[in-house]
This record gives sequence, structure tokens and C-alpha cells, in this order.
Amino acid sequence: EDPQKCLADRAVPPCIRKAYGIEDEVSTSTQNSQAVIVNQGYKMEDLKAFCSEYQLKHCPTAVTDVGKNDGEAGDEATLDVQYSVATGQGVPETWVYINGHTANPFSNWITWASNTSSIPWVHSLSVGEPEGEFASDNGGQGAVDRMNNEMAAIGARGVSIIFASGDSGYQPNQKYPSSSPYVTSVGGVFNGELG
Repeated sequence: EDPQKCLADRAVPPCIRKAYGIEDEVSTSTQNSQAVIVNQGYKMEDLKAFCSEYQLKHCPTAVTDVGKNDGEAGDEATLDVQYSVATGQGVPETWVYINGHTANPFSNWITWASNTSSIPWVHSLSVGEPEGEFASDNGGQGAVDRMNNEMAAIGARGVSIIFASGDSGYQPNQKYPSSSPYVTSVGGVFNGELG
């Protein structure tokens, strides 16, 4: 049976781990680390319930919080933290708050990452806006260039930066920072039935 068949029905942790051949993979390295960067809070009790529901044996007892987590669980942050833990079993988790109400919501993440000597090896962000809007909101193309330079510097440290591209396929004005040449852009579109 095709291990990816379950993805068409219900992409839950057991299915995802099976589909990608990581059913028994658990990190024991103290060097591994991952971060979710998002403009919402999450609840640790929700993460524990999620781990229990899907019998994830290596759920963290704590997540390193960077920024203000008001304890109000946002759907995007909850999803990001839970699935990061589900696929990265045993990998220490960091949650970084970004302020979605500012022109450049990524500035506090970039500042933290640039000024921290030991940062997670994988940074996952599922937010963005059309590149032209980001530029105009932040004083022009120079803001995009500056962000690109900062993300290139973080990448030069060996960090992988993953951005969600959105779920609408190609658009003339792609989401930024997903469109940056210094990040990995991940996304998808579902139109029709899987066969």
C-alpha cells in the first residue's frame, strides 16, 4: 500500500510520519533545534493534548518562548507548533513571537536571530504579504534588500529558513519573504480530486 495515500484523506501525525518514512525517527542529538516564528500565541496544554491524541512519545515538556506569549491560542500558532513537534520528534522547540501589527513584522525575529549566538537550525514561518506591499509599507525596495541580506546572513550560519508561500499557487506579486532567494518556499494548491 502507498504510504502517502492517507495524505489525501487526513494528514494527521501518524499519516505524515508514515508518508515521509520517519515513523521511528527520534532525534537524540543535543545539537538539533527548530523554531516556529508566528504572530500568535499557543498553549502548552494544547500541545500536550495533541501529543496524547496522536501518541507522540517525545512531546516536549517545555518550549523555549522568545517574545510575549499571552497564553491565547491562535489557530496558526497552534497548528505550527504541534506539527513541528510531530515531525521533529525529540527536537527542542522554540516559539518566537512576531508583531503582526507593524509594517515589518519580521524585524524582531531578525534582530533576535542576528544577535543570538546559538539559534535553532530550522526556522519555520507561515506568514507573509505580497512583496510590493511589504516594500511600500517599509519605505521601498531597500527594505526588501535589507531583509534579504539579513536572511542570507542567518543562512550562512547554517540555518534553514522555511516560509509558507500560501495556498493560491503562482501570483504576479508573490508573498514575501517566501519569494526571497535566501529561504525555502513551501506551499501547495488543491484543485480537484486526488486520484
